[in-house]
Amino acid sequence: MLYFWVINEREIKNKIFFRMARKDQKQVKLQPKYRALTYGQKTVPELKLSGVWLEKLGFRAGEKVNIIIREQELIITAIKPEIL
Repeated sequence: MLYFWVINEREIKNKIFFRMARKDQKQVKLQPKYRALTYGQKTVPELKLSGVWLEKLGFRAGEKVNIIIREQELIITAIKPEIL
């Protein structure tokens, strides 16, 4: 895994460092989602993905995806419509 650091004197003084983004990884934040339950409310994690990068990878709006669920890992695969 290669990381490139771009640092100038001002950034060192302010302790601000920037890392170039990798094209094969995305970091997103899980948002809280509030669920109303019969006995109260529960907060659950919510994951939203959007962007041109998804389209470039072959994902299209309105199409279905398959999600493989593993311990601390999700694998999302586009389901291509069958041609009859």
